[in-house]
Amino acid sequence: EKNTYFDYVFKHNDFNTIPEHSRAFILQADSYTASFIAEKSSLLGANSWTRQQFSHDDFEVLKRIARVFEQAYVRFLDLQKAEAQAREAEIELALERVRARSMAMHNSNELAEVATLLFEQVKQLGIETYTSGFNIWDTEHKNLISWMSNPRGVLNPPFEMPIHTYDQHRRIYESWKNTETFMEDDLSGEALGKHYRFLRSFPLLDEAFSNAEKAGIKTPDRQVHNNAHFSNGYLLFITLQSYPKAHDIFKRFAKVFEQTYTRFLDLKKAEAQAREAQIEAALERVRSRTMAMQRSDELGAVATVLFEEMNRMVTNLWTCGFVLCEKDRTDDEWWLSMDTGFTRGFFLPNVGDLAHATLYEGWIKGEGFRAVQLDGDLLQAHYDWLMKIEVSRKIFEEMDAAGLARPTWQKLHAAYFSKGYLVLITREPCGEEEIFKRFAQVFDLTYTRFLDLKNAEAQAELVRQNWLQIKEEKLKAEAALSELKATQTQLIQAEKMASLGELTAGIAHEIQNPLNFVNNFSEVSSELVDEMNEELEKGDLEEVKAIALDIKQNLEKIGHHGKRADSIVKGMLQHSRSSTGEKQLTDVNKLADEFLRLAYHGVRGKDKTFNVTLKTNYDPSIGSIDIVSQDIGRVLLNLINNALYAVNEKKKQMGDGYEPVVTISTKRVQESGNSPIRQFANSIIVSVADNGNGISEANRNKIFQPFFTTKPTGEGTGLGLSLC
Repeated sequence: EKNTYFDYVFKHNDFNTIPEHSRAFILQADSYTASFIAEKSSLLGANSWTRQQFSHDDFEVLKRIARVFEQAYVRFLDLQKAEAQAREAEIELALERVRARSMAMHNSNELAEVATLLFEQVKQLGIETYTSGFNIWDTEHKNLISWMSNPRGVLNPPFEMPIHTYDQHRRIYESWKNTETFMEDDLSGEALGKHYRFLRSFPLLDEAFSNAEKAGIKTPDRQVHNNAHFSNGYLLFITLQSYPKAHDIFKRFAKVFEQTYTRFLDLKKAEAQAREAQIEAALERVRSRTMAMQRSDELGAVATVLFEEMNRMVTNLWTCGFVLCEKDRTDDEWWLSMDTGFTRGFFLPNVGDLAHATLYEGWIKGEGFRAVQLDGDLLQAHYDWLMKIEVSRKIFEEMDAAGLARPTWQKLHAAYFSKGYLVLITREPCGEEEIFKRFAQVFDLTYTRFLDLKNAEAQAELVRQNWLQIKEEKLKAEAALSELKATQTQLIQAEKMASLGELTAGIAHEIQNPLNFVNNFSEVSSELVDEMNEELEKGDLEEVKAIALDIKQNLEKIGHHGKRADSIVKGMLQHSRSSTGEKQLTDVNKLADEFLRLAYHGVRGKDKTFNVTLKTNYDPSIGSIDIVSQDIGRVLLNLINNALYAVNEKKKQMGDGYEPVVTISTKRVQESGNSPIRQFANSIIVSVADNGNGISEANRNKIFQPFFTTKPTGEGTGLGLSLC
């Protein structure tokens, strides 16, 4: 109160302010004397309720006691540190058990087991919890999904509660949203009563509280809610008193549970993917069997595959099938797969029974899905109604004979498609609505395929009935086709003969020159022989030798031109004979030049007045290449003939003011370059051009069609470019 030296020392722990020579000091008050001995980490004090001071000897004793107590306090600190380390190891071991169990999760259903283990580990750390649980925000953060254990430690099924319409949940959510890691909520009195009234507003929780009361479990008068937040929600530890020292432990367990919940989400995702793959594989098997249908009577086989796949996908499936509906018809066609076997189409009324009328109504309204639950009196009425119908009564009798019991609870699910609906009857509640819809979509494809096959079979029957007439017409058509093919063959042969005629004219001109030389030199040689005989009679041997030399030279020239004629004949025969299809090294420039001359002389042979300027531009770098020379020769001949015909026709139209020109060129196209013909890299281009009238735009896409020609009747077959 008086800010004495004593107060200062204890407030600031500043023992260094005590002088070394005065480690013992005295504080006197009105009614007592206090003496203190200072050591490194403590003060030893002795009080006297008199104003009499301690003696020097007393102080020495106190100093010795202070030194001993310093050792005791150091031991105390060591033990405290060891206990803290042991406690930390205990906590970390508990956390590691939860981590290990989290990583050992193989399916999402194990989340409750991990949570239960977590709550057990918290209790084993000596923290007495009344109950524990975890709460997860939904995707829109409007509700929380609560997983809470009962006081016996058993985790109850999850249930959903609102966040923003309940004050406590709203405060927890705001704390989480503000990135706080922990929030303590101490409830008692009216606040706790309000909390219980809120919980009991949920039928599931009200039933749980009622059962607990019947078992003698009383609700506490005070609850402390320890909310340790993580990314998806918060862990909730409810204690009956405040545990400030446990707050950090709760937060550490929340961090570990965040890993657990992340693992849970990963497993859920993987399970969803696996489930999706399983569903898609089942659907694909149905699709495949659908597309393999060859006859309409295979519908039952496809339906069996579908029902087998659905049995594998859906648990507690009693029976399934499909129902075909028609508007304004009071009965539907049912196909069912049951334990007694597959039951093919039979008709049941869609009136007079709650289930059938309800499912039919859903199809009429164009819905995607409907379900009807039957139990108790409703189910019995349904069975009684079915027993009145002969076909369904027989099915039940077969079941009874086979020892198959009827379900005491059932739910009829209808997944609709265009012509009716799949019907799936389960013995227990089932949440596979989306799977049922997807199977219905696939079965819609199946039934469409069935209708297509029915239609095709009807058409096939119509074809069969008219087969004789069609067969007769087919025979007539085949005869006409044979005649057409024969005519076509004749025309093709005529085209080839026409080409051969043009070749013959060219060959005749080509071979005429060497034959003229042969004839001329033969006549001259004959005259020289006569002259040589005369000189022999005269005895002029020198002149005879000179004449003999001339005769020899003439014979050499005759041989030379004879061989030339032979070469021309062999070459033309080679080009005109049928192609063997074998490639051989050929000089393309020489081949083009030969056929240019042959074509020109062929036209000249028919019309002596025809003249044309022939231009050539051969690429000398081409050399010889592997080609079928007969085929390429015919192509060149046809192209050049067409060019000569075009310029000749234009000459006739324009007269002397027009000079016909036909150009043939060859070119090797290299790999590089940016020319318009670079797309033909590493190729050889042979071009035939003329300055005739050209080809009209309308005819350009027809020039390679067989029998198309712009020439007058009798002047062309229209097969030339087609053969090219």
